[in-house]
Amino acid sequence: MFSNYRKDVASFHAGLRPNEYYQAKALKAASDRARDELKVERRALDRASKRLRSNRTRLHFDLSPDQFADQIDALVADGVCDAETIDDVVKSGFGARMAVLGPMEQSDLVGLNLTLDIHEALIQHLDRTAGPHPFLRSKVAQGKLGMKTGEGFRRWTPQQAEEVRERLRRFLADQAKVGEQNDHPLGGTL
Repeated sequence: MFSNYRKDVASFHAGLRPNEYYQAKALKAASDRARDELKVERRALDRASKRLRSNRTRLHFDLSPDQFADQIDALVADGVCDAETIDDVVKSGFGARMAVLGPMEQSDLVGLNLTLDIHEALIQHLDRTAGPHPFLRSKVAQGKLGMKTGEGFRRWTPQQAEEVRERLRRFLADQAKVGEQNDHPLGGTL
């Protein structure tokens, strides 16, 4: 800390260096000490983080609308709603929360009593067709394969299809950036 103090004292009293030099030198020394302390803390945190990552159990929980495909197909086939309404409900409903709120957290958040009431009211009405829904089979048989043919569950102009693809590309790129920043892989893996 006081290395070469004799030279500094002689230079100060001889007027070779202004007082501001010594003030700056003291600030630099304090900054260096603070930086070194932060480096030590950072190394400790990195080691702890590495231990946590190596010891944690990796779980993959994937809940997607595909798991409800038969019920979704039935809602459209039975005329309950159209495909666009389904998409809007999923994107603004449970789909919007899936990145931050899993289904069990959602149930606990709203209360299991409400979750039970919802199940009692809805589950009995959900379609239980074995295998792919006939509505889906008929769409494929008619050559209505989705965006690539201009119609699937919905009608698509080339511009609308490209807008959806671009929206998905931007979303995935943003999620990848967030995942890199947070060291959190995509796809619901914890």
